[in-house]
Amino acid sequence: MNVIVGSGGLRQRSGGHSLGRVTAGQNRLTSTVAMPGCPHEEDHPGAGHRRYRSGSPGADDLVAGVPPPFNVRVKCKATDPDGRRIVTRYGDSAVGWNHFSHRHNIKKCSIINAAVSDKVDRHNKKTKEMEYWGHALHEGKNVQFVVKVQYSRSTRDEQRSAPYGETIGVVTAYCKNQPKNRCPNWMNG
Repeated sequence: MNVIVGSGGLRQRSGGHSLGRVTAGQNRLTSTVAMPGCPHEEDHPGAGHRRYRSGSPGADDLVAGVPPPFNVRVKCKATDPDGRRIVTRYGDSAVGWNHFSHRHNIKKCSIINAAVSDKVDRHNKKTKEMEYWGHALHEGKNVQFVVKVQYSRSTRDEQRSAPYGETIGVVTAYCKNQPKNRCPNWMNG
């Protein structure tokens, strides 16, 4: 049995029981919009950029030299004790689920939800960045993990933004004091 907890309480996970409600968007629609002021707009004038409201890009949608778009579809949802709705977006290779599920080996929404459903452990009100901490226990091993959240419409570098009226949500999650901040496989069991 694995036990995954936020920084303030215990929740058990055993068998097929999850720690929180997990929902994911089913919509795969995309839209194309012009992005005035793009730093490399002169490379492809009039073409506009593809901005994905939801769904994954196809190979024919990608422009050479332009990084894949930030996927705003929601993978996980949780609400913290202060009533903030914290989402985990699919994102891209640097931010969101697609980043930390590969780089940091967190592949279950229940891990994110366990930390987020507890109190905020670090909050920078100026930058609207928050950290939620949790612990995973298994056979006498205790692994601390961190979930970092951007509770504003765009990332701090303003390179990625969520739909109007929504927040970026989880930027990254990782295990502390582990090689390359990768979580052990047993956490995803």
